[in-house]
Amino acid sequence: MAKQKIAGESFAAEQVRNIWAFLQREAPDVGVDLFLNGRCALRYLPDELGQDKEDWLLRKRRTVLYFGLSTQALGEKLQQDGSLLETRYGCSQREMTLVAGGVPIFQPKGGLLGAISITGRSPQEDHELALACLQAAKTARDINQGSSMEERIEEMIPLLLEVAEDLQVLIAIPSHRDESSKTSEAPFGQGIAQAFAYLSQRSQALGFSTRSVAHQVLEISTGPGEDYVGVLCHIDTVEEIERALWMSDPYLLDRRDGFFYGRGVNDNKGPLLAILHTLAYLKREKRLGALPVRLIVGGAEETSWEGITAYFKENPQPRWGFSPDGDFPIVQEEKGMIEGQADFFFPWFSEDIRLEGAGREGFILEELTLRSFDATTGESQEEIFKGTRALSRHPERGESAWQVLDQRRRDGALGTTLKAEGQRILQEVGECIVTLERLFGATKDSVASQHTAALTKIWYEKGHLTVGLDVRFGHPLDQVKVCSIIEKALAPWRGIWTTHKERALLYVPENDPLIRCLKEAYEAVTHEPAKLLCKGGASYARALTHGVAFGPTFPKEVPRSHLANECQSISSLARAMAIWSLALEKLTDPINL
Repeated sequence: MAKQKIAGESFAAEQVRNIWAFLQREAPDVGVDLFLNGRCALRYLPDELGQDKEDWLLRKRRTVLYFGLSTQALGEKLQQDGSLLETRYGCSQREMTLVAGGVPIFQPKGGLLGAISITGRSPQEDHELALACLQAAKTARDINQGSSMEERIEEMIPLLLEVAEDLQVLIAIPSHRDESSKTSEAPFGQGIAQAFAYLSQRSQALGFSTRSVAHQVLEISTGPGEDYVGVLCHIDTVEEIERALWMSDPYLLDRRDGFFYGRGVNDNKGPLLAILHTLAYLKREKRLGALPVRLIVGGAEETSWEGITAYFKENPQPRWGFSPDGDFPIVQEEKGMIEGQADFFFPWFSEDIRLEGAGREGFILEELTLRSFDATTGESQEEIFKGTRALSRHPERGESAWQVLDQRRRDGALGTTLKAEGQRILQEVGECIVTLERLFGATKDSVASQHTAALTKIWYEKGHLTVGLDVRFGHPLDQVKVCSIIEKALAPWRGIWTTHKERALLYVPENDPLIRCLKEAYEAVTHEPAKLLCKGGASYARALTHGVAFGPTFPKEVPRSHLANECQSISSLARAMAIWSLALEKLTDPINL
């Protein structure tokens, strides 16, 4: 068998041969199915077992790939709850099974690699043989790397079932901000209030104390104390957006190909519940240090942040903390953000041309309408230009509607007939926009720039041009310096800059003890260097005076948060839980200061 490249790694023929040699030597009487990267790498069924055993191998494989868990772990969980596979998850017993003997195979750098299934002996013996096969498959390199990641992940896997069950409930609650249903006890709307109520009830059932802060923040604590470790999450989401593009109902948790699908599975309900159950496990096993942990859950992260802001006006900041609302390895720096508009005035232009375009909140300008009017004939024309959608924190990943219009203008391909003055208006508008975009390198020629400026709005009518910008800036700039740069650029046109919203830069030095603890946890579990990242997004970590974003998304993963078909790799969530568990052990131990 040739090497198969899998997620940047490979499962070599040597490892498959090791499994086969082990079974021939230790258990020649059993059947085996080894499934890797979407294909069968090894299948053997002794004649004396009968063809019905092949069906058992396939059922075990399907179950493992669907749940990302061993059939034994799944069976034990359902037995404890008195549930059946069909009634709890709607899975056919003819297609899947709870009989032990199927075990998942995880990639060291991430993702579910496949499954190994054994049949022919008692269920417990089949399970133990499957584990022994994976041990036998290890090469010398694998053994030298150690097994800390595997051990940590194995501890977390049973918790995934608890996470999935709670996630199923929370995903079914549309918890985007709804001003139409707000009350004094539901300041962000009934959906967010309902989600808070469920989370509070589940947290108390797991042994935590909870406290609602003005119905805007839920505080979940492992114990009392003003010197604590903080973990910041949020229970609100954006709306589903483009419902027709979803492959499944965004408010019904769906499992497909090793992923959870649904609004909030990645941002941020999935990580929130993963942290909750990880904390419950560490508390139960007495593995937390002397410092208590507060899981602080906000209800307006996607909008105003007023809840978390008010919380820290009345409550002390943690000694240190993190927010599982970003990327792995560690987001050491989150760019500062300024949203605002530049206004230009061209009173000498008389031709009646109008530009109208405002992007969706958090996105670049995606649609722009050009209207022209001929005062002599009374005729009017309208043309709509559409760009390529991208988040405003990553403008280089898309194309604004203005770029489409301007390119057609320069190519002489506008469908709208414009007089010479109309052409001059568009040229002048274009020069203003290009000047603003290039201030911070947000062009196709500089996608690696540390600073970006995304075009979010254009409005032109009767000599008055308004351009909306979302500026993200990195260390060492600050809000004052950024505004000064913008105002200096506007001076030749006598433009006026107005700031609507701003957030300060988040930056934690590399030699900080917090960074050291998180790096140690990440590297111990993944055996990969914990690279420090700079991101344009705004996670709840910004609310901390001493904190960073830490997970849940691993390098090269695309969870599609805020977009249609938001997803979360199930195996990656198990790895994240393993990392967070070790990090929390370290952060709660005062010796690490």
